[in-house]
Amino acid sequence: MYQRILPIGRVTFFDVGQGDATLICQPNGEKIMVDLGGRFNQQRHKRNFDVEEIIGYCHAKGITKIDHLVLTHQDFDHIGNFMNFVKRMPIKRIYIPAGMKLTKALKAYDCHEVLAYRQMTFGHFLAPQKIGDGGNEGSIVLYMQVGPQKILLTGDLGKSGERDLLQRYQGLQADILKIGHHGSKTSSDSTFVRRLQASNGVISAGRQNRYGHPHAETLRTLRNAKMSVFSTAEHGMIEYTWWCQLFSDKSH
Repeated sequence: MYQRILPIGRVTFFDVGQGDATLICQPNGEKIMVDLGGRFNQQRHKRNFDVEEIIGYCHAKGITKIDHLVLTHQDFDHIGNFMNFVKRMPIKRIYIPAGMKLTKALKAYDCHEVLAYRQMTFGHFLAPQKIGDGGNEGSIVLYMQVGPQKILLTGDLGKSGERDLLQRYQGLQADILKIGHHGSKTSSDSTFVRRLQASNGVISAGRQNRYGHPHAETLRTLRNAKMSVFSTAEHGMIEYTWWCQLFSDKSH
């Protein structure tokens, strides 16, 4: 009798400064990228270290393509690295919130517009509820089961949108919450956070950023909910991996 330990799911929150970029590897082999980050001070024709970090990580893990790219909304700190990324990594399908205005770079690709209640092989789209303009309140909300864990990613959705989620999805809970809007006080409604009962929260924010993210009010809300909080500004890249033990009898 011998055993093998294999990964059955992985979620990686990249450190892209004041932005978002998350990679999910499902047990069935699907690779999902949620947002790509983007720095406002990034000069054209200069090396993009954020994209290089993501691509380098993917290659180290044997990832040669992304099955699904979800762009939660139009803000540059979520989609600004799009062109640099797609030049170096093949992508099968791209999803954007319904009504989002396409950038020049996105117009060259077949983008699938998303509304709530759409179920995919890799998860459920819980928002946006209606056609919008790609702003914060129209962010795609993605709910996923990765291995044994339930994960909720809300883009830059604000408190009113979070409360709407509670009303529309009774009993909504998660194990890991991607904290909305980089820890801004405009997100992380106390009732929303408490009812989710997430044990872990991840904040993607830049070190000493000019917005003061994560906000003290948000951190207080998360602490009151007994949530363990990790921030890319403090910890760098954050990765969760779940493993499975396989046992086999050598005599067969």
